Amino acid sequence: MALLFALAACEQTYGVVRRATLTSYPSPECVVQAVRQVQGVESVDEFHRTSQGEHAEKRSQNISYRRGSLELQPGVFEESPERTRWIQSYAFVNRRPARSDVDAARALMMAVEQKVEESCGIPGFRQLVRETCQGVECESQQLPAEATLDRARSAYSRRDYDEALALLQSQLQELQDPQASERGEALELALRVCERSERPDEALAYASEWVEWTKRSGENLTLARALSAKAETLEALGRLDEARQVRLEALDLAKKTWGTSGSFVALARLALADVLRAQSAYPDAEAQYIEALTELEGKSNRFHTAWVLEHYAVLLDQTGRHEEAQRLRARAAVIEAEADAASEASGIWKDTPLP
Repeated sequence: MALLFALAACEQTYGVVRRATLTSYPSPECVVQAVRQVQGVESVDEFHRTSQGEHAEKRSQNISYRRGSLELQPGVFEESPERTRWIQSYAFVNRRPARSDVDAARALMMAVEQKVEESCGIPGFRQLVRETCQGVECESQQLPAEATLDRARSAYSRRDYDEALALLQSQLQELQDPQASERGEALELALRVCERSERPDEALAYASEWVEWTKRSGENLTLARALSAKAETLEALGRLDEARQVRLEALDLAKKTWGTSGSFVALARLALADVLRAQSAYPDAEAQYIEALTELEGKSNRFHTAWVLEHYAVLLDQTGRHEEAQRLRARAAVIEAEADAASEASGIWKDTPLP
């Protein structure tokens, strides 16, 4: 069995460990779905845990997946609200794995990291990964097309947005194949750069192209993220009619892709309701909030229900129904407290509905 550390000082560990430090805890739902999307991956299992830290609860996620004879177990560990560790390993105590197995394991770990970065909105994630090879040889597996992207990610991380955008524009001009995965990465990162550097019109252009690219790629989870990013950009520009159309498209995608499983449809409906509320279309928005609450009945993630109630309460305040708003906020607070208590009692982080 793969182990992360040697069991005793006299024992020798052979293998590969890949680590990264993130600034926030990624969506467990998204991480698992990303692992499932890697070609050839099978038998994906996962569980969550919360533990009481000195000042706040800390979350962790452990995943187990297989491809052929390889079995890997990445983990995500929250150390503080601003620091989360990611770790993957393929290592053995007192046994040197075959070179072919090491190469296959490294390629698989890199594929998982790429999919997590693409699907879970963590620009520059792969750039943060540091690899340790102990007792085995590890050759560089970076693809030439990734070099410019890595430089752009580095510039983005140090907030040199002009350099990052220039590199990304150059990369997009060089990538003639519209299906190239690097093109999708470059478009998303360019969008984030423009958001951070307050270039909303350029951000919208990249968001629109990212949506079209994702439609061609057929990755619906990434398409849902791209549509959400485009809608958010339109909302920031005050173009609410267009934002509403994009939110409707996202809702339709969620219905066709995930149906009644998980919370994706309800959350897409919540985003649509918020746009309608911003347009003062209060009856239509209220109908969407109510429908979202109905769709969330019986779902494991009770926090999603609380979110909808809180957003619904804003509408009630805006329409002068303050007593109703207070009741909804009180109900949301009870749900959050019960969900927290359930997680603490079981030791398992339960709110992770999968599409």
